[in-house]
Amino acid sequence: MYLAHYHLEKEPFKNGPDPSFLWQGGKHGEVIAALRKGILERDGCVLLTGDIGTGKTILMRHFVEQENVAAILLSLPDADLKVLDFYGRLADEFEMGRGADSRAGFIARLQRVLQDSFAIYRKVLIVIEDAQQLNPAVLAEAAALCDLESAGRKRLKTIFVAPLEFDEILRREENRGVLAAITTRCRLEPLAEEETARYIAHRLEKAGAGAPLFGGDAVHEVFILSKGFPRLINLVCDHALLYGYSSDLKVIDAGVVRDCRRDLAMALGLEEDPPAEMRRPITASGAGPRRAAAATPLPRTLRLWVILSVALGAVGLALVLILR
Repeated sequence: MYLAHYHLEKEPFKNGPDPSFLWQGGKHGEVIAALRKGILERDGCVLLTGDIGTGKTILMRHFVEQENVAAILLSLPDADLKVLDFYGRLADEFEMGRGADSRAGFIARLQRVLQDSFAIYRKVLIVIEDAQQLNPAVLAEAAALCDLESAGRKRLKTIFVAPLEFDEILRREENRGVLAAITTRCRLEPLAEEETARYIAHRLEKAGAGAPLFGGDAVHEVFILSKGFPRLINLVCDHALLYGYSSDLKVIDAGVVRDCRRDLAMALGLEEDPPAEMRRPITASGAGPRRAAAATPLPRTLRLWVILSVALGAVGLALVLILR
């Protein structure tokens, strides 16, 4: 809707796992480098953790599209999933032709797949999203797949993707073997304010923006509302661009971002205004001429007295008219 207004080629803040928008700067760049080393150079399993909205999914889509790996992505939300059902899902993804009736039979066929169909790749990746949902038996089997060899080399890599609480799950006694099998651990953190500014600029550049669309105070407001979570940054920025378009603005100011707060309060989990020390005052030039000064609300007690006075006045006027 607003692409032509801002001279953009595509939506810069559309939430979705589009690897072309992957930001590889700051701490995210360090995580990407560590993941690449763990996947391509080390044996053992890989663990990627992070809060919801930190960018785990788009990061894994990035690795799935690399030319020197073959990957399948599994989301297995069923905590009661049986081991043979897990093998059956893998058999379907690897196009083995039939399900798994035994562990030995499945492993034998998987070995042939690794040797014949994926010989040209350096690694075959099994990416298990929402790994915290799996029961200990399936977790153990998923981890054990990293020990499979093809032509004397370990070509299969299991990557567990999960929220932060998965670390606590792995420390349970029944999961100690899985914990020991993980040789690369990476954790995605929310962005700092400076990284948030660079992230916004990166996505706008990828979308074809020829000039900055967010002022410095606007970026600060985005950071306050999103707390540095990329998914929420996208949500706030997309709404801000829509608001700016409806007001015929070419550059988003801090006031526009604040206007978004009301509509996004539930999605952002907001209950009250951020602490005053996190706020920057909106300058007259930043606020823009379109915005009138908001009236200071009356105290609640005074409002009640005003309402009562108006009501009594209306009743008195009615009596006067009746008694005339």
